[in-house]
Amino acid sequence: MVTGLITVQTDDGLVLVNCTARTLSLQRKDGSWFQVPASGVSVHIDTEETELPISADGVPCYRSRQTRLPTIPEPVPGTWYLVPRLVALQYPERNDLWVPDQIQKDRQGMPMGAKRLVRLEGW
Repeated sequence: MVTGLITVQTDDGLVLVNCTARTLSLQRKDGSWFQVPASGVSVHIDTEETELPISADGVPCYRSRQTRLPTIPEPVPGTWYLVPRLVALQYPERNDLWVPDQIQKDRQGMPMGAKRLVRLEGW
């Protein structure tokens, strides 16, 4: 059981923990939507950027270096953690990390939610 975090239990018994900074809207196969509020734990990768002494036709170029891996909650049976894609890529051994995918946008181009969740696997 996950304690101390905001979670959503699905009709089929899964516990979803949103480890992003904002509420996620997810679309079911029947077209209806449900929301998974931010859990209170936001995981992301810290980076350090350095401008390079080159450009591409006047466009500045930077090097981005990962400075810290995120701390993610320990696995809990029956619990899926919703995380950013870059975080999931750092933990290919974790089958409980899921990424919102096929982002749907409104008429103004703003993200509304995701049509599916994907689990990223290593090469």
